[in-house]
Amino acid sequence: MKDDALPLHFQVMGHLYRRAFPFYRPLYFLYKRISDRPKLALLDRLIRPGMVALDVGANIGFYASALSRCVGPVGHVHCFEPDQTNFTHLSRLASGLPNVTTNQCAVGLEGPGRVLVKSAANVDHRLAAAERAGNGHGGVDAVGVRVVSLDAYCDKLPRVDFIKMDIQGGEYEALCGLRRTLGRFPGLVIIMEYWPYGLRRAGVEPGAMLELIAQCGLRHAPLDPHRRDFEQLDASDPHGYTDLLLWNGSSAGAVL
Repeated sequence: MKDDALPLHFQVMGHLYRRAFPFYRPLYFLYKRISDRPKLALLDRLIRPGMVALDVGANIGFYASALSRCVGPVGHVHCFEPDQTNFTHLSRLASGLPNVTTNQCAVGLEGPGRVLVKSAANVDHRLAAAERAGNGHGGVDAVGVRVVSLDAYCDKLPRVDFIKMDIQGGEYEALCGLRRTLGRFPGLVIIMEYWPYGLRRAGVEPGAMLELIAQCGLRHAPLDPHRRDFEQLDASDPHGYTDLLLWNGSSAGAVL
């Protein structure tokens, strides 16, 4: 979605983000606490002290903060955020959270020739191949970015219990790079944004995303009970999205 097509309140918040961040952050966190209340309640039911969580697409740290509280002082949160400005704000927040590690990188399949297409309103940064960055991606800028696979990163971790993933259509590629980790940690639970418009813009048909989930041995269900028809979401509608809970046959699905 182009920034000038965003609803007015998003444009106003984008202006505050760029010009008055000390005012923006508390307003944004308040908005998220209200709009994401069901998801936050689910985190409280899913995540226990001592767990290890990954925040993929950490932005300025709202979920990093929430996950830090959930895992407690003996747990840990690993955050991934490729945008330089967001990462600066995320790092400042994490400096007061000793159980949070920040990584300035995108998540996907490792390889050269990748760029981050940036959004002026800070709502739609996304990964793209360099040759496709100007082809319908609608961003205001594109910068080179380091990409890591979750398998490569998680190989160094003794456990991974939970992943929150919101990367603007990059979820397919990220999940492709998670297969080994899913085998190592069969109890792993994922909350992932499912946005057909963003997937297609990234070159992935929405049906392929659902097929990949099944191929990985994962079950899935929408967090929103009113989105049981999420498979019918129109990939031409930039406003059509939902969050999915992914699990591999454990009892995680029972919490919905």
